[in-house]
Order: sequence, then structure tokens, then C-alpha cells
Amino acid sequence: MVAPKSHTDDWAPGPFSSKPQRSQLQTFSSVLQTSLLFLLMGLRASGKDSAPTVVSGILGGSVTFPLNISVDTEIEHVIWIGPKNALAFARPKENVTVMVKSYLGRLDITKWNYSLCIRNLTLNDAGSYKAQINQRNFEVTTEEEFTLFVYAPFIEKLSVHVIEGDHRMLPEGSGLEFIISTLAEPGVSVREG
Repeated sequence: MVAPKSHTDDWAPGPFSSKPQRSQLQTFSSVLQTSLLFLLMGLRASGKDSAPTVVSGILGGSVTFPLNISVDTEIEHVIWIGPKNALAFARPKENVTVMVKSYLGRLDITKWNYSLCIRNLTLNDAGSYKAQINQRNFEVTTEEEFTLFVYAPFIEKLSVHVIEGDHRMLPEGSGLEFIISTLAEPGVSVREG
């Protein structure tokens, strides 16, 4: 008859274990390392340790800083902070409060996900932006960071040639939107000169 297998009690604490016991300091060190690991993972998941999202815009154009907030998320309020000051304060079912006069008429916050839109970009708009998102019944403020680069289109001189034979010079200081709409006309091509 075969004898039942003997199980070692290596897993058991105290005198039944054949392995040497770990000191309290070693146990505390393991707990501390594990706690630190979860803390760092939590920070990375909340966006605190991640690099800002880079957003680019063209002088005079528009740009959107997108937030990925679910429609089901109950928002208490969202604060948008710009390169120098707090820009806007948004609450559900209320008008957005714009706090910097230079953004009046140029700034919108979408109602469904609180993304920030800026129109008629200026070079002064470039810089760091941050959204502080506070959810109802949630104690932690979530932050999303962005870096905005604003580029000025460099057009020294542009000549537009119309295939039918006309030749147009665009007025000096023509905006990019005017240039693009002119180029979109049928029978128009671009030549340097």
C-alpha cells in the first residue's frame, strides 16, 4: 500500500516551517515596496505622471483641447487654466464663466465633454493648459495637461495662376483661410514668384 504523500509546511509561519523566518524589517520592506508600486501605478493612471498632450494651431485659426469624459460621468465642475491664469469655469446646465477678457468671444467649452475650444489664435495663446475635472461624489480632482504651439504661416509672396489665363495677386496680409478658399476654386494652381 502506498503511503499518503507528505506535504511540507514551508508555507506555515512559526515553528512548523522549515524555512527561516523573515524579520519584521524584511516584511515591512516588502509591504512598503508593494504600496509604493500601487501608488505610482495610481498616479500614472490618473494622468499625474504622464506628459502633457501636444496641440498645434495656426495663427488666426482654431484649436480644441479634447477631454475624454464619458456622457454618463456626473461632473460637478471643470476649471480650465491657461498659460498665466484661470481661464474658464464650467458647471453642468450653467453658462461658462470666462475669467480672462482677452478670451471673451474666442473661447467655448463643449457641453457634452467639457473640451476647450479657442478661436482666432494669437501667439500669446501658446503655452501650457490644464483642465481640473471634479466629479460629483468623487473626492479626487482629475487633471489633464496640454501644451499649445501656435505657428504663424510664413508666406513671403504667393502668386495664384488661374488656368483660364487670369493672374491674381493675393492682397498683402491675406489670411490663411482666404488663401485656402482661393486655392480651392476650380482651375487655380500655385506658382512661386
